[in-house]
Amino acid sequence: MNTGFKMSRRQMIKIGAAGMAASGASLGLAGCSDAGPSADMPPAVPPSTEVSSGSAVGTRTLDRIGLQLYTVREMFDKDPIGTLTAVREIGYDYVESKDSNYAALDAKETRRVLDDLGLGVESVHVGIDALDNTLAEQIENAHIIGAEYITIPWLAESYRNGESWKRLGGKFTKLGEDLKKEGLQLAYHNHDFEFDVMENGELAFDILLANTDPNAMKVELDFYWAVKGGANIPDWFAKYKGRTRLCHVKDMDVNGEMVNVGEGTIDFAELIALQDVSGIEHYIVEHDHPAEPHLEAIEISYKALKNLKY
Repeated sequence: MNTGFKMSRRQMIKIGAAGMAASGASLGLAGCSDAGPSADMPPAVPPSTEVSSGSAVGTRTLDRIGLQLYTVREMFDKDPIGTLTAVREIGYDYVESKDSNYAALDAKETRRVLDDLGLGVESVHVGIDALDNTLAEQIENAHIIGAEYITIPWLAESYRNGESWKRLGGKFTKLGEDLKKEGLQLAYHNHDFEFDVMENGELAFDILLANTDPNAMKVELDFYWAVKGGANIPDWFAKYKGRTRLCHVKDMDVNGEMVNVGEGTIDFAELIALQDVSGIEHYIVEHDHPAEPHLEAIEISYKALKNLKY
């Protein structure tokens, strides 16, 4: 099963003739052309803080934008309160935390600082081992900081085979049901390996989701890693309608590298406009390895997403 083209072909499609624009736009990437200006084509617009879009520009904008604190992890570990203060001053409305952050700032103090700053928290990333070994503690901390979601951020390579994906479906269903009893929602965050083809010809993500109760576990779709894995995101939204509740907004350049939002090729306007299909409620900026200074990088991404119209 093939859910999309790899990056090189995706770019070739987008560079194609204007008559092919409709098929290219479905890949979730911004249109581009190597042709020079002509009488029928105005000169290219210089780069700005607005995210370019290959689809028609709408009039809606995002009301709330979040930041995954992994993006500024080195800063947070050294000065958690100063980092949260700077994040709020840039304009972010809420953050997504991770369980390792409690080492720098415990849950109660985190909640106090967030309340003082007017920052919300929608989700906390917690690994499988921590959920297996300290579930009650993770639930308590999530309640203290005010998170709605506990999100599994990553899977070790030992889990990444067909039978393991199937077993994880049952495991995550049970975990999600237990969290629901505590007033929390389980979610799963992807990388690119979820779009690998398994021994039986199915995608790993399809195996996992086919074996997981959709009410017990929602998806946090990472746009960069999904595209990196070859996914056709609009088609994926249609297949799993309403199942994605959070997303990581991160951009990709023409070489497949991660860049600040607005500096790459992913057509966020098109993807966000599909929110009635996807079910996404929370748009969270993340960059795995932002250039220093980190605050400048997250401000670039915030402004690009804040100025985006869809």
